Amino acid sequence: MALNQGDAGVPAASVNDAELDARLTGMEQRLGEAMEGRMQAMMSQVISQLPSLMRGALDVGGVQQEVESGGDVGASTGASGDAAAPNSSQGSAATGTVGVGGYGREYGSQGEAAATGGGVGGVFVSGDAAGEGLFTGGGGISKLAASHVNPPQLKKGAEQYPGWRQDMIVQAGILDIGDVFSGGGVLPDINKPQTALLEQGFSYAAIRKTYLAWNFLSAALTTETDKAIFRRSTNPREALRQLDAAYLSEAQGAQQQLFREFQQYQTPRKENPVASLNKLMGMANMMRQGGGATVNDQFVFARLIDSLPNPEYEVTKQTLSVVQPLTRDILVQQLSTRFNLLTEEWRKEGEKGSGGEQAYIAGDGTGKGRQAGGGRGSKSNGRGSKKKAGTDDRVDHRRCFRCNHRGHRKPDCTTKEEDFLEQCDTCSGFGHNSEKCATPTEEACMAVVEHANFAVVSFEEQYDRAEELCKMDPSWEKLTEDEKEAKVQEVITESF
Repeated sequence: MALNQGDAGVPAASVNDAELDARLTGMEQRLGEAMEGRMQAMMSQVISQLPSLMRGALDVGGVQQEVESGGDVGASTGASGDAAAPNSSQGSAATGTVGVGGYGREYGSQGEAAATGGGVGGVFVSGDAAGEGLFTGGGGISKLAASHVNPPQLKKGAEQYPGWRQDMIVQAGILDIGDVFSGGGVLPDINKPQTALLEQGFSYAAIRKTYLAWNFLSAALTTETDKAIFRRSTNPREALRQLDAAYLSEAQGAQQQLFREFQQYQTPRKENPVASLNKLMGMANMMRQGGGATVNDQFVFARLIDSLPNPEYEVTKQTLSVVQPLTRDILVQQLSTRFNLLTEEWRKEGEKGSGGEQAYIAGDGTGKGRQAGGGRGSKSNGRGSKKKAGTDDRVDHRRCFRCNHRGHRKPDCTTKEEDFLEQCDTCSGFGHNSEKCATPTEEACMAVVEHANFAVVSFEEQYDRAEELCKMDPSWEKLTEDEKEAKVQEVITESF
């Protein structure tokens, strides 16, 4: 019975093993089919996305190659930032962003870069990643946290260089390569192969940074002169020092001269102060761009106020000096208002904005009003006509705008400078200065000015003003002497 049981047990065990083998085989087949289907689905997904990813990497900005470089462009996938295998463009992950790289020195603006067959890969700066492929026989993928960066262009030589240098260092700092230009230590020679640099003890990271800085600086230079200096150098730091030697001394001299002109500027008496403000703002902007003195708007406003001529803008200068805060709008409004008033006064004086006497002159400096018997221009009253009956003798009441004496005009003036007639800054009279002026206060002077519009005007002043007004008429030079005299008297009668 035992034998029978044993014999019976053998077939039973054999049947169980066969079933188990069948089950295991079925499970293995099903697992293989599932894995194969899964892998095929994943690969199909990656392949379907590959064209759109490539277009996205190439559309925005593309790949900008330098003239001196060339070669094909390779593509790679992978987003982990790990180095690709030698002679391969495949990164360590299969779900990353597609990037482009190439042979030779290049500068691009998208994605991550990998060299696919050797040479120096491109430098790429994108929304949040910058990378470069560097190595012969294989590529490397590197990620740097940065925003979209384009190197500032150096186009105007010494005039632009100081400001350009500052901007370039700032942009390099965004790419984490600022220490290549301003740090210490020895940098790899850009002209040597990677293997030689590695044998000299340079790390992969140092080599990558040096190449990135080299390409960055190369893309910033535009003129043949600058590129020639660049090509003679062996690393980015040396190239920048060569550019400094070529431009900084010249630029510093130009900045010093510009600052001297800014400090010594004086607003011309007949010029609109707003135009002077624009000139000073332009100088300040040039100094800022050139890396010279830091000149803010308040400093420019103070310089303009100090440059305004006296006595025309004396009250305006005092008013503006206490305004807090002083803005451009307030400054322009005050200066424009004062200049418009002066222009109108000059027009009334017939000086056309360039003469010497002010429209608010209250007399001839003696403090006297209209002389007794002074007529309204009639030939039979007061002083009568300048034309004497039966003679050509004339009394010239005109005042010279150079020496302030009467009897001639500026073009005919031969008076020596020491014989010039003083003009008072307080009352605008002649023959004395403000220290000897009888007008006790500024308020009293203004009262005289107000009164001058009505009666306190001497006949000589009336004649001067009337004659200047007549000369503004284009037909004046065509009139005879008698016609000119009659016209002057007519203006005196109508205006005074």
